[in-house]
Amino acid sequence: MRARNLKPGFFRNDHLLQCDPLARILFEGLWCMADREGRLEDRPTKIKIEILPCDNCDVNALLDQLAEKLDDDGNPALILRYQTGQTRFIQVVHFSKHQNPHCMEKESIIPAPCKHSANTIQAQDEHGSRPADSLNPDSLNPDSTNSSPEPSGSVCPHQEIIALYHEVLPELPPVKVWTDERQKLLRQRWKESTERQNPEWWRTYFEKVRGSPFLMGKEKDFRADLEWIIRPRNMPKILEGRYENRNGNGHDSKGVTI
Repeated sequence: MRARNLKPGFFRNDHLLQCDPLARILFEGLWCMADREGRLEDRPTKIKIEILPCDNCDVNALLDQLAEKLDDDGNPALILRYQTGQTRFIQVVHFSKHQNPHCMEKESIIPAPCKHSANTIQAQDEHGSRPADSLNPDSLNPDSTNSSPEPSGSVCPHQEIIALYHEVLPELPPVKVWTDERQKLLRQRWKESTERQNPEWWRTYFEKVRGSPFLMGKEKDFRADLEWIIRPRNMPKILEGRYENRNGNGHDSKGVTI
């Protein structure tokens, strides 16, 4: 662990203010674990031991929460979780702007994230967004008002997808506020694949969610919602069926942790 600087702006950061208190402490701790470039291995168990040893919490979920905060351009605002080869890493965003590592601190041996890494676009969630006052057509279909014409398939039909979510998954929490960040999340998922640029793909996807007792809230005190199932770290697991055979102890039917 290393000594780092804490500035007054930390306590007023829009992204952090929407994080759980433990996530805020975790974010500070990551600075101390990170090397002089703001990078560290993405090993939740080790990170918990170092930063939150006495707290009963899911550090992986807290890291997800930090990684899901986006800036106005849809890029990670706090941390980036990425993978090089078989090893996962964390990059603290804008680390060099806010920290002054000691001149004797060793150079980083962790590879920098690829500029166009999938996880760079993968950053995810709600911070700093203007909450929509109501679900009106313009707020649900922001892409339709884009001044730059796009091919019809690239325009994300927010309202139609939300309606499908309500139709297929009425037991799950309804969408009441469609913030700018939620719009970005759905737009990113829509544009990641031409296959997804079809509302019927989303109907099939929601039906897959419906097939998971865990996601439907039948196994634990948890129910997925639209924002959760379009997060970039959750969608691949849903598509791979990772949540279809969960049991109460967090393993699938073959004993694999998920």
